[in-house]
Amino acid sequence: MSVNPFKIYPLRGLMDEPKVKSKSPLKKIADIAGRAVANDVFITPLSLAKIQIDLIKSDECDIWMDPFKNNGSYYKQFPESWIVQHQWTEILEGRDFFTYEGHVDIICSNPPFSLINKCLEKFIELSPRVISILVGALNITPRRMEMMEKAGYVQTEFRMASWKPIVGMAVIFQWEKADSLNPREADEIKKNQSYIGRH
Repeated sequence: MSVNPFKIYPLRGLMDEPKVKSKSPLKKIADIAGRAVANDVFITPLSLAKIQIDLIKSDECDIWMDPFKNNGSYYKQFPESWIVQHQWTEILEGRDFFTYEGHVDIICSNPPFSLINKCLEKFIELSPRVISILVGALNITPRRMEMMEKAGYVQTEFRMASWKPIVGMAVIFQWEKADSLNPREADEIKKNQSYIGRH
């Protein structure tokens, strides 16, 4: 079976936000560059969080985690389980993700872009089977891809979406531990990686 992790979802019209005339990408970049403090609070539309969640293969024994819960766009839509209790952290509610030490099988979130390196390091430390993040396309760099590969993860999903708060495209990036996949599936996925190294 051939794996194609490069499908694009047309998300225009599915967003839960009002139609507003958007700024040009150059204006957005200038606004970001001029900020004194990072604005990392972008509430993920329910429809986009649901698409991201549905991309993950799981069973009812998996413990899901939303490390940046905010209003619960992800957490409230995690698959129901009678066996385990899903986890969440939210700094605004006194639960700091960077001090979390529990076990999780799946991390699914829209992390703060200004803390992406710190987030990826903590995700790796927690060692879940699946890591799925929604970020701006510019947040996925060669260094970050190599960090995930060195930690034993392979990219299994890459989807793009148009979402107004993001400069350029929003990207759903999903990694799975290579040792959690069967060898044939892992080899096929590695052949179809979107990142093929530095040249």
